[in-house]
Amino acid sequence: MAKYLFPFEKLDVWQMAIDLAEYVLGLLESLPENKHIRLISQMEAAATSPAQNIAGSAPASSP
Repeated sequence: MAKYLFPFEKLDVWQMAIDLAEYVLGLLESLPENKHIRLISQMEAAATSPAQNIAGSAPASSP
């Protein structure tokens, strides 16, 4: 059984968002660094945004 630091980590949608981010970031690593710098930056932000939004909208947990 996995241990979760935050309650939202149990959500399937959050886990899928993390998988998506890892996939997209992996694809971006294969692009030449000197090409399409702005596109790469925007795609990195878009790929990580869903998981960050889910985490940010989760209710705060008490310790």
